[in-house]
Amino acid sequence: MSSGVLLLPKCPGGLTTDLPTWTSDSEPFIIAETALIFWWIDLGLGKHAITVPPADLAEGPKIIFIAAFLYDCNIALPKFSALFFYRRIFERTSRWLTVTLWTVAAMNAGWLFSAWISTIFQCTPVNAAWETVPESTCISQWTWFLGTAIPSIVIDFLILIIPLPMLWGLQASASRRIMVGAVFICGYS
Repeated sequence: MSSGVLLLPKCPGGLTTDLPTWTSDSEPFIIAETALIFWWIDLGLGKHAITVPPADLAEGPKIIFIAAFLYDCNIALPKFSALFFYRRIFERTSRWLTVTLWTVAAMNAGWLFSAWISTIFQCTPVNAAWETVPESTCISQWTWFLGTAIPSIVIDFLILIIPLPMLWGLQASASRRIMVGAVFICGYS
């Protein structure tokens, strides 16, 4: 809920709030993920498994399961932020840019939704993701990682190249255009 409130001021034509514009869209998710890590440390993360009570040891996979959702948000929200930034900078530049920005935003939203779905249904039954269930099946962690990482990298690449045609059209020397392009790429990286 709080992330939605933070994202609203960033939406073109959306609602405005008195929230500071420097507030990170991912901040609530980063705080939640940090809280999970501290909870896990309290349960025995970093200690030898023999010294941790079995009940506390069983909580680790549940924490990883919850953290996966927060991690996905921490990956997707900065991408939305970069796209809305481009929208503000290159506002009304061209129709193709608007279509491209919304297409990449839709791809990012689709990635986030599919990452959540694949996290939920990585095992059958679902609770086999954090506890031993007889006759359960789970997808390979490597397959899951590649299935989420590759589309995310493609979206990153698209976000990096979106402003380049506008930058090459600037009335400036080639070296200045290259420097401005490098600033955009470094700013997103």
